[in-house]
Amino acid sequence: MYSVWVKRDAAMPPVVTSSKDPKGVEHVPAKDFNDLIDWINGHKSCAWSADENGTYFTECGEAFEFTNDGPEENNARFCLFCGNKIICA
Repeated sequence: MYSVWVKRDAAMPPVVTSSKDPKGVEHVPAKDFNDLIDWINGHKSCAWSADENGTYFTECGEAFEFTNDGPEENNARFCLFCGNKIICA
């Protein structure tokens, strides 16, 4: 059994902070390594939304502009700033 503790912050996705149980974090049990990776991947995303000018604003608090089209058309899968999977809103 793997044990991981993650700190939750409204502005950022869960972050592994310690292998011990520190204050203010959530315990995430996992039966095996693959189960742990599945949980992490299921919780790591960054929502991007575009304004009328085509500027994309990220959930992690940044902004980005593509020369042409948007993230999907440019095969952008991961946020350039936080590294999480892009979810277009």
